[in-house]
Amino acid sequence: MAKRKAEEASMQTLMVQLKATLIAKCRTEGLPVSGTKAQPAQRLVAAMQVDSDSEVACAPEEVDYQELHARWDRTDITLEEVESLYGRDARELALLEDRINRSEHATTEQSVQDMQTELQKLQEDIQNLPEEKKALEKSSKQLEKDIKSLDSGRDERIKYFERQVVELKKAAKQNVEKIEKQREKTEQAQVEVEVLRNELQALDAKDQDSGKGQEAILAEIEQMSENLEAKKESYTSAGERLEIMRVELQNLDESLGQLAEELTGNKQKREEKELEQKRVTHKIQQLQKDDKESHVVVARMEKEHPWIQKEQALFGKKGTDFDFQGNHYQQNKGRLEKLNSEQKKLSKNINKKAMVMFEKAEQEYKDLLSRRDIILNDKSKIEKVIKDLDEKKSETLRRTWKKVNKDFDSIFGTLLPNAGAKLEPPQGMDETEGLEIKVSFHGVWKQSLTELSGGQRSLLALSLVLALLLFKPAPMYILDEIDSALDLSHTQNIGHMIRTHFPHSQFIVVSLKEGMFNHANVLFRTRFIDGTSTVTRYAIRDEDDRVEMPAKKKARTEATAK
Repeated sequence: MAKRKAEEASMQTLMVQLKATLIAKCRTEGLPVSGTKAQPAQRLVAAMQVDSDSEVACAPEEVDYQELHARWDRTDITLEEVESLYGRDARELALLEDRINRSEHATTEQSVQDMQTELQKLQEDIQNLPEEKKALEKSSKQLEKDIKSLDSGRDERIKYFERQVVELKKAAKQNVEKIEKQREKTEQAQVEVEVLRNELQALDAKDQDSGKGQEAILAEIEQMSENLEAKKESYTSAGERLEIMRVELQNLDESLGQLAEELTGNKQKREEKELEQKRVTHKIQQLQKDDKESHVVVARMEKEHPWIQKEQALFGKKGTDFDFQGNHYQQNKGRLEKLNSEQKKLSKNINKKAMVMFEKAEQEYKDLLSRRDIILNDKSKIEKVIKDLDEKKSETLRRTWKKVNKDFDSIFGTLLPNAGAKLEPPQGMDETEGLEIKVSFHGVWKQSLTELSGGQRSLLALSLVLALLLFKPAPMYILDEIDSALDLSHTQNIGHMIRTHFPHSQFIVVSLKEGMFNHANVLFRTRFIDGTSTVTRYAIRDEDDRVEMPAKKKARTEATAK
């Protein structure tokens, strides 16, 4: 329903435009136009023909306007038929509307619309003028605030305010140019409105039937004229405000000029103060430089003349050679010249190279002292290292002695029951100077080893060697007939000692006695069979593990014990 109403309104508007265009076209062609107004239901087309090329034509010789009007009055078309016609001829109506838009009346309406758009633009520009004025007033207030807080010694502030003034002048100039352009556009629009008004009045005089449309246009033009007058008043008010701002800017320029003069004077005073400050700074730097040079000279003199530090306490004291007030410069100068003269006379009979030789000898003496200090320092370091090594050696030797002494007694006691042995330093000496062997039987210590038999001495030597080896055990040892000079009981004790004292080492022992075989884990026995040397392996601890291997060169029995 809403769509249908919208289409009806669009069709009615199109009818009005077509009627006005047709009237104008007929007047242009010189056709007579009747004063009878068209009915509301007859606003579609008045006496128009659509040819095959979709063009609208007015034929003055064939059909006049009254006849067309009469034909239209006789036409009874319902709204549904009009809608159907509108649907069929949409393309033709679009082409017709394009022709109408190019007609004189459409051109006039377009000009009015353009003028209205231009007036709206002018109105927007005039409405923006108060905002621009507020922005300028805000900038002026900020500028006045900055001027009040201006530091008399800062050139940057002057440059800042000068830039602000230039920007304000530039903005004011742009606003003036903008207002002038708007004034010209307004005057031009006013002239065009007057021209359009005259044209519409002329059209009104020719065609009273189009009075309502012209009255609407005139009313719109009157409204536009009123808006234009209001905008003129706004423009006049904006011009007055702009003039006030120009006066304020002029006053601001004068204030800035006075401020610039004051700043120039202050700048000159500041430059004078800066110049004076530079002079004082230069003088201070020169004094500091002289002071540093004096310190360097004093340090060099103290280094070259060691007596200065020794005699420094006497400087300035009365009655001394360093009484600076009691000694007069002129007198001392004359005395110095006299002494220099005497030195020149004496220099003829003095070896001048003696001083150089003395300095060379003194330098060599200093070098020797320096080398001696280095050597003494190195000596103390070496002595400290030697002392540390001696302490470590003594501690290691003492620890080794205690361990070996304990194992020595245990091993010898195993080889010879009820016997004991030990290592102890001789009387009046410590363990680092030497050790001697002491042997006891049944708790009685022998005074000398000469009291022992040959077999006991052999067992004692073997016990000492094995005790030393037990301090840092090896993975494997080889003993070749160490029991050859011993009886069977001692041989039995050696096998027992090896098994008990060396459980984590492997021994390969060559022996011919049964007492050693009993303690072996594996026994290798050699013998001759039919003239051939044969080696047979026996696992003493495992009777199932027996291996026989021939050996052509083995002639002795080897026992491996662990």
